[in-house]
Amino acid sequence: MDFAMPMLELAQQRIKQHQNISNVDLQLADALSLPFSDGSITRVTTGFSLRNVTSVGDLFSETYRVLRPKGTFAILEATPLEPTRWNKLFSKAFRFYFHHVVPFLGAVLAKDREAYTYLPQSVEHFYTPNELVNMLENVGFSQVHHISVGFGTTSILIAIKP
Repeated sequence: MDFAMPMLELAQQRIKQHQNISNVDLQLADALSLPFSDGSITRVTTGFSLRNVTSVGDLFSETYRVLRPKGTFAILEATPLEPTRWNKLFSKAFRFYFHHVVPFLGAVLAKDREAYTYLPQSVEHFYTPNELVNMLENVGFSQVHHISVGFGTTSILIAIKP
């Protein structure tokens, strides 16, 4: 499901490239107004998309609405580095890489410097993993777990609807 038809068209092309993928139903829809009835979905996953909705809180509420009891919500998202004593040097090096090298590579390889400049800026000012956990719990999710990967640059959050 995606809000943008070009993304669905790209997904359709990729599905056609893999003969072992079947039973995929692509839908044009808004994540803040899901076309599913209350409690009708077992699992919801999202990857690197929270920064692309107008309200993360509304997305969490809408996901909670459509999930069945004991349903799982899994999130993969780039999150700001939370500086600690052990990662101060890594944090500085990563920020330099993310804010300078990534946009340069985006300009050269993808011919889209703007998109790869937006990415680090949007991550830098995004919710921390702890803030996302609190938001999920405030909506009603329980058993909310956060796993930090990629040296703290990426978060996996798992939440269960009671």
